[in-house]
Amino acid sequence: MTERLSLLHKEEISVGTVGEETLYRLSLDKILAYFCRDVRDSAAFAETICHLPCTVDGVLYRRTILQDFLEHSALLQTLYEYFEKLSRYHEEYERERREIYRTQRAGGQGQSFAGAGSLLSMSALTLKRLLLLLGALDDLLGCCSFSSEGLRNLQADIRRIAGSEDTNALLALCTKFERYTTVGQLDFRLVLTASGRIGACDLIPHNAIHADFLPKKKKSFFKKQEEKRNAGVVLDPVGVKLQEEMYVSSVVRLAARFGEIARFLFDKYKHLGRELLFYKAALQYCYRLQNLGVTTCFPMVAAGGGFSCESAYDLLLLLTTSPAAVVPYSVTIDGDAGSTILFGDNSSGKTTFLRTVGVLQILAQAGLPVPAEQMTFSPCSLLLSYYAEAEKAEQGAGRFEQEVREFRAMFDLLVPGALVLLNEPFQSTSYDEGAKGLSDILEYFSASGIRWILVSHMHQLKKHVRRDVQLLQTAAGYKIRKAACEAKK
Repeated sequence: MTERLSLLHKEEISVGTVGEETLYRLSLDKILAYFCRDVRDSAAFAETICHLPCTVDGVLYRRTILQDFLEHSALLQTLYEYFEKLSRYHEEYERERREIYRTQRAGGQGQSFAGAGSLLSMSALTLKRLLLLLGALDDLLGCCSFSSEGLRNLQADIRRIAGSEDTNALLALCTKFERYTTVGQLDFRLVLTASGRIGACDLIPHNAIHADFLPKKKKSFFKKQEEKRNAGVVLDPVGVKLQEEMYVSSVVRLAARFGEIARFLFDKYKHLGRELLFYKAALQYCYRLQNLGVTTCFPMVAAGGGFSCESAYDLLLLLTTSPAAVVPYSVTIDGDAGSTILFGDNSSGKTTFLRTVGVLQILAQAGLPVPAEQMTFSPCSLLLSYYAEAEKAEQGAGRFEQEVREFRAMFDLLVPGALVLLNEPFQSTSYDEGAKGLSDILEYFSASGIRWILVSHMHQLKKHVRRDVQLLQTAAGYKIRKAACEAKK
């Protein structure tokens, strides 16, 4: 199994952390369009922020790589071009390999002499190009000093391969076979060790081999004085079929060995080009924040479950309006409580607040800086969202039943350490009934180790939720303050 290096994940990521529907609800698709116009970069960025590191170490692993790229801004583009070239070599190799086999099958024969030669030449050339590319990567990375574990690991791994004497020997061997043709004879010179193993192998010109198939004649005195000619073990010409079979078998096996080494290296590195697309988009994001003229920071990462920010901006409003017109948020969500409700009237900024918190959480957990003077957060294992869309669905009991089904589907996805963002649920029923049903769901979240943030205008919830739930209230000027507690539990 190939040991794969990753510039995105320190640990293995098996499931998505953020769903595409949540990205849409938080308007991250719109935000992305303002700083990333390239389709491939945009798709790679969106895919990456759907699979976030879930530990403090994982977040810092990615963040320090981004900081290295910010320090060596010219490096990233060149590095990406090299790994894109590696991916192109892989695609060409697989395409040509399939074409050779297709041609042989179309001829109605097995492995032919000419086909074997083509396979050997193509495999040798591919491996040589790949090894030379790794050498160029070694030269590129060797000129830099990195702080991040990820780039140091990549630097050391490529140095270990490119700087090996075995690699130089393999390059020399590939050079001998990259232009190999089956026209004429193929002759090997083998040197056997004392145990009978092959100690060395080389190609030699066919006319350098001498063998007599006729009965030996008595040599004259002068003949004995002639310089001895190179001799080898050859097959009697009558065994032409056997000779060809041996040639084909040898050539195919050698081509297979070249291919195995090339595929090992392809599998080890080919994914890095895709990962670097994320960092290309991340740099564009960082430069766009600088151009906006707002204060940014790399958030503090903690494991306690809390969230706090000072003068944090809603990114969508920053990108679509004048930064001077955007009111920043300052809020602290207690990690011990793990649950928060923000009350407020319609158009009081509740949805914007929830979007701000969700976007900051995702960007910070992705290892990116955020538009805030200061921020502290805890990585979540999963981020889910529920946004009421009553104006787009049927009202009344039908809508309420649909909401219950959506919550039921959410329960199937929940894992401990998840964060759930809730925007105005159960507004299709009476406030008293909706508050009672919603409080039971919130109680289930808390009992299951789920963090949640709810924005709602149903003040009746204060009568039903637990006392350890943090209650907030919108205030004039889109400010956030603590709300009076009426909880009875």
